Amino acid sequence: MTQPHDEDWRAIVDNFGDTPDADRVAAEVAPLASADPPAWAGDSWADEGRYVPPPPPALPQLTWAQRSAWLSLVGGPALLLVFLFVGYRPPTILTLGIVGAAVGSLIYLIFWSPRTPREPWEDGAQI
Repeated sequence: MTQPHDEDWRAIVDNFGDTPDADRVAAEVAPLASADPPAWAGDSWADEGRYVPPPPPALPQLTWAQRSAWLSLVGGPALLLVFLFVGYRPPTILTLGIVGAAVGSLIYLIFWSPRTPREPWEDGAQI
């Protein structure tokens, strides 16, 4: 049984290693080439690599409660680390107050965080 491309394959094998005739190849390719090359309209490569992105949008304004919650969440453990490095042992009530304020601010920030995405199908990535 003969496959439809057996003759083509046999011609490839028989002519393996032969150099192609440049005139014949040029004659076969010439009808495929267009007469007019594409024209570049307007854009030049002079500004390549000089993209300046637009300025980012302004950060949202936080309320005083949100600012104090962030300050407590970050500043409380940082203050305890400073006490630890300095070698100062604060009173137990102060330590419990700092830890309680940090945990409370974390709960507040989680509770008041937005529940819906900004746009449908958004996964949070921003470019």
